[in-house]
Amino acid sequence: MFDAAAAAFAAPLRADASVAERMLAAGIRADEADKVMAHLFASSARALVVSPVDIAITRAASGATAVAKPRAAAESAVSSADWVDEVEKRVAEMCADILGVDDLGPDAEFLSYGGGSLAGVRLFARIRRELGAELSLSALLHEPTIRGLATLVRANMPQKQQEQAPAPAPKEVAAQAPASAAQAAPAPASNVTPLPRRSKWTPLVPMGGQKLSGQRPVFLIHGWLGNVVWLKPLADELRTDMPVYGVEAQGIDGTLPFLESIEEMAALYVRHIFTIDPIGPYRIIGYSGGGVIAFEMAQIIRRSGREVELLGMLDTLAPRATVPMSFADKLKFATKMSPSYLLGWPLKSLRPLRSMLLQRWREITTGERTTHLEALSDLCSAAYMRAQNKYKPQPYDGDIVLYRAMQAEALFLRAGPLLGWDDVFSGNADVVMLDADHGLLNKKKSLDTLVEDLRRRLDVAEQAPAAQREMR
Repeated sequence: MFDAAAAAFAAPLRADASVAERMLAAGIRADEADKVMAHLFASSARALVVSPVDIAITRAASGATAVAKPRAAAESAVSSADWVDEVEKRVAEMCADILGVDDLGPDAEFLSYGGGSLAGVRLFARIRRELGAELSLSALLHEPTIRGLATLVRANMPQKQQEQAPAPAPKEVAAQAPASAAQAAPAPASNVTPLPRRSKWTPLVPMGGQKLSGQRPVFLIHGWLGNVVWLKPLADELRTDMPVYGVEAQGIDGTLPFLESIEEMAALYVRHIFTIDPIGPYRIIGYSGGGVIAFEMAQIIRRSGREVELLGMLDTLAPRATVPMSFADKLKFATKMSPSYLLGWPLKSLRPLRSMLLQRWREITTGERTTHLEALSDLCSAAYMRAQNKYKPQPYDGDIVLYRAMQAEALFLRAGPLLGWDDVFSGNADVVMLDADHGLLNKKKSLDTLVEDLRRRLDVAEQAPAAQREMR
């Protein structure tokens, strides 16, 4: 069998070659693996892509287009006078190094330069290691600029490191100069040990549009990893029309315990969104596992006598449809998988290897195999799965929009058109197909379709008479 596979690699492809034959021909052979790894570790590049297929072919197959990253150095030169203090300068240097750009000014936004949740994990691991400040990924949304992020770092640094940090730049010191000599006198030393600060955590993360008065907000519910950074591209599109709030998991910042039931999560989030909008109607969108939480939130809101204007679920499997499949069972659905999904499979199969190499490299360079943010995400996903496994969704007779990925894996194909929610949805359920796979629904092609459909539905809801809304 091995010889046959080798022969398949060597043989030229026919014009009518199947997807499986093309995947085999594009693969990395066993005798090439050592060379690939040697080249990987010998390279001095900041970022590498290890792929068994030509990237141009993969992009063409998936309809993706290359987007050039902005280069901060091309925009403006950054001088030492631009920094408030050494902390801000060091945060900027860390961000630039991780993003692979030459310079970042104080007003540059980390996420706008191509930074995502994985880059954010690396950034905050360095900040924790070098500056002693622990931040959650939502800090990139609360304070998107370098200057704002540095302010959070400064506030969360241990007292000893704050005292050792260089003072602010002279212009800042002058602005803060006391009005009198009496005010300038140093305060007497205190023998009181301050108690730990009480957590001020809230699940609500402002993601834009908060100044749009009179517009009803939309709430984006986290997936099983707990953070809402993945939802930022969607928030960026919607925030020009309405206020957008992300809803992240309790415990994801390490200050509180994770919740252990879907009902607890939904009840907590509903209490908080009532503080933003106590009347409604409400717009709720959940991605993946977040759709399960959004579903239960809609149940609670309707039981309170309020209206749910929009319940959107982004590729959300019903809890009963998440039972794992054997490899043999998955093969039965191979003929139903889209060619784009099958062409991308070789890259997906390398993800565990990539994760292992990153962990190994981090362990060698920093002594840490897993960052504290990754550990929190793992704990969050485990808590979510325990909660989902015991959740029994009740029938729902309201309207639901289910956005499905066209490039679906076997688990989603087995679940059927409504992804396993058939015995729960008793109202109107619309299914909208998005041209992407589950993890890439936030990319431009599918995102454009998603945003266009959401805007159309919300426009219709806005124009509907109040009496008609009450009947829904």
